[in-house]
Amino acid sequence: ERYVAMDSLLFSPLQVSVVYVSEWEDERSITEAAEMAEHYRDAVDAVAFDCPEGDILALPGSYKVMKAVKPVHSKAMVVTPGTDRAALDDIMGGGFADMALIRIIGRITDAQKDTLALLEDYDYWYAVTAVMVPGVTDADAMREIAAACPGCKRFLIRSADPKKHGSSAQPFGDKEIRELTKAVGGLVKNPMYMGEFRFA
Repeated sequence: ERYVAMDSLLFSPLQVSVVYVSEWEDERSITEAAEMAEHYRDAVDAVAFDCPEGDILALPGSYKVMKAVKPVHSKAMVVTPGTDRAALDDIMGGGFADMALIRIIGRITDAQKDTLALLEDYDYWYAVTAVMVPGVTDADAMREIAAACPGCKRFLIRSADPKKHGSSAQPFGDKEIRELTKAVGGLVKNPMYMGEFRFA
């Protein structure tokens, strides 16, 4: 059996507890996560919901998990690639999530731009994680991502293992990471490099 797992990370200035959801969840794992979220509700500002294997919005029953786990009067954040604007619109508009973290790997797509436009238009609290893939992401790609999300509260930057994305390029060195981070200067507030992205 695979259970919902929860850990804590500092999403400055928010303290966020993260619930990892998979398509194999059972009622017991959901109950355990809900009990843990309730126990720590006074120590965190929000509960984030993520699916390392893909998009949580594509999982059947994801709404049910979010509703069951999120403590009453707490905020919820959904972590998603942002490729399905309608699904995110439903979950934000329905009150299942108050915030969004859009994870963009390599280069931004038109679908992701459309989703970011939704978040901008409705003035939702949102952040972006730009995952840089060697051989795919260059300075122009980083600027294109940043230009699509001028209102994001946090712009987080991570690097990825090129082999996991079918690229034969060498991993980024420190100098390249600094240059790519600098490329978004002036387009978003306080871009921050957060190290290697482990899930992909």
